[in-house]
Amino acid sequence: DALHLLSASDSIGKDTLGTTSIWYIVKRPSHLEFENSDAFVIFPGGAGTVQELLALLIFLEQGDDLMKGKPVIIFNRLDEEGRGFWDPLITLLGNYCQADEFRIAQSIPEIQRLIEEAMQPA
Repeated sequence: DALHLLSASDSIGKDTLGTTSIWYIVKRPSHLEFENSDAFVIFPGGAGTVQELLALLIFLEQGDDLMKGKPVIIFNRLDEEGRGFWDPLITLLGNYCQADEFRIAQSIPEIQRLIEEAMQPA
């Protein structure tokens, strides 16, 4: 799993459309995991990681008390040509999210710095 400091439990459901059955998996982040986490770091991953990031952003946007003071940091690792792994997603999110809902880091030391800054008393 590319999302660290948070995992999700799976719930499997089924919809039926005529004679075609569609199975789907719904990720449900555990509130216990929210309570026990100080920060959420999104590492390069796939569709499941994007789904979990969106769940975190929804909780933030809804003002969930369990998310207060807990930064969401996207590790946008650069490739050999200087392109960030998450560049397209960050561009998309920029159209829908407030500027302070997530932070972007391009190195492990930067992730650590962002977490430390977020943990400082206001």
